[in-house]
Amino acid sequence: MKKKFKTWEEATALREVKALKKLPHPNIIKLREVIRENDILYFVFEYMQENLYELMKDRLAFSYAQLM
Repeated sequence: MKKKFKTWEEATALREVKALKKLPHPNIIKLREVIRENDILYFVFEYMQENLYELMKDRLAFSYAQLM
């Protein structure tokens, strides 16, 4: 269900936005910017050259160090 936002503060107060901004893990794609246009939020993430499937198909499992 789409939700219209009355204010920019209301949109950026979303739990998802707050959580994504606070995740400083090297294995998590970083949220760079949140853009609101016509009451629709657009999330801009850093660029990743390969997707999770491409990373996993060449490995049997991630090591503990890679996960942490």
